[in-house]
Amino acid sequence: MMLQILLIFTYLLGITVAADCAEYKTCSSCVNGTVGCGWCLEENKCSTSADCKTVYFLKDEPSNCPRQPDPNFPFNETLARNWVLPLCAAAYGTEPNVCIQKHVPTATYYDRVEVVCDEFKKLGDNCSAYTSYDKSLQQIIVTFRGSAGKYEMFIEFLSIVNHKDDFFGTGKVYDYFHTAFLKIWQPQLQTQFRALRKVFPGYKVLVIGHSLGGALAALGAAYIAKVEGVPGKDIRLITFGEPRVGDKNFADYLETTIPSSYRVVHQLDPIPRLPPKLSIFDMVHHRTELWYQNDMTPGKKYDICPYQDLDGTCANTKQAWVFGDHTSYYHPPAAIPAWGRGGC
Repeated sequence: MMLQILLIFTYLLGITVAADCAEYKTCSSCVNGTVGCGWCLEENKCSTSADCKTVYFLKDEPSNCPRQPDPNFPFNETLARNWVLPLCAAAYGTEPNVCIQKHVPTATYYDRVEVVCDEFKKLGDNCSAYTSYDKSLQQIIVTFRGSAGKYEMFIEFLSIVNHKDDFFGTGKVYDYFHTAFLKIWQPQLQTQFRALRKVFPGYKVLVIGHSLGGALAALGAAYIAKVEGVPGKDIRLITFGEPRVGDKNFADYLETTIPSSYRVVHQLDPIPRLPPKLSIFDMVHHRTELWYQNDMTPGKKYDICPYQDLDGTCANTKQAWVFGDHTSYYHPPAAIPAWGRGGC
């Protein structure tokens, strides 16, 4: 008799919870609402897990609710392809101005810095960045270089077992990226940036990078907002093949502070899938991912991912790796590092 009463009570409770869930019409209100409710992604409704017919059931994860980029800060593919990519490639050369003059003649090169950025100096692990500005677009540009060679790639891989550091109250980021950023930013790059801000106080700030440069660019954008005090709406972040950089708090900070943050991912590029998205690493990509499932030649389409690094969605749906995809964003004449070293 008691068992029957318990079963009836459980059934009635399930009906009540399901009815409560149906009252929530948005994902954010649903996952923050009644206990037991979650958002069915494919069905686009609030329900219980038992009523959700798909595997994509969000619960207590408001940051992963589908969200499109702020329409006031849209992604400009033409700018990314013809302007930002050559500037990123230029960082691989010792004279960035050669590439800049060929492909972005409206931009003016300012200065470059290169430092040993890891504690194992015998490996020759250098990081580099340069600054420039564009009067026609009224932008100060900070460009971080990607991986210079096999030693950097090796140390970047090893960094997944290192601890994370607090990054100026924005969240925690991997120790290797944190150390590399501080060594390249203070004092040389910071001095360049502040000098340009003094000359062009009303200019927007564009922070860009490929590969390791993308990780450093993400830190740079967060630092410029948090420490340098530049309003987030005046900062643009565009990266190519950026690895996971920090924890969820850091991802949330970038998304809420800098609405114009875009991560471009090329097909099966392995680097954006590292470090692995496992609980032991506690790493989360920031929005907004733009995923090209093609060779990225002109006219090819891309997907705007509405989620924050959600398993089984966007680039996370593919586990195969093609390293060539990492060096061929927007189909340059050669691999991006070689193209840049050769003067573009």
